Amino acid sequence: CNATNSVVVACPGALKEDVESPAPATCCPTIDNISLYPNPNNGQFTIQSSVNSGQLSVEIYNMLGQKVYSQSNIQNPTFNINISDKPNGIYLIRILDKDGNLVSQKKVVKTN
Repeated sequence: CNATNSVVVACPGALKEDVESPAPATCCPTIDNISLYPNPNNGQFTIQSSVNSGQLSVEIYNMLGQKVYSQSNIQNPTFNINISDKPNGIYLIRILDKDGNLVSQKKVVKTN
């Protein structure tokens, strides 16, 4: 016996009866101009936004979904992260705006 579950995530207002008129483009804002370098790295890397995006927060999760790092109230468009004390592996980086909305998501590989 097999079962499959699926979840559909939509922006508020995106679920309309009128399929012809899509949800507004500003519904789920993202910041596309965020870069992370170097990648792979030894646990020390830089995150840079080419636009002044205001106050940001960063959350880093390991592949088990455990939060291993967080930093909030980041004001600078360029900031350094140090997770060199964490084991080698792939980490998910979530960048959030001041209201806690996800604006970008990256993956980083930590090696020695």
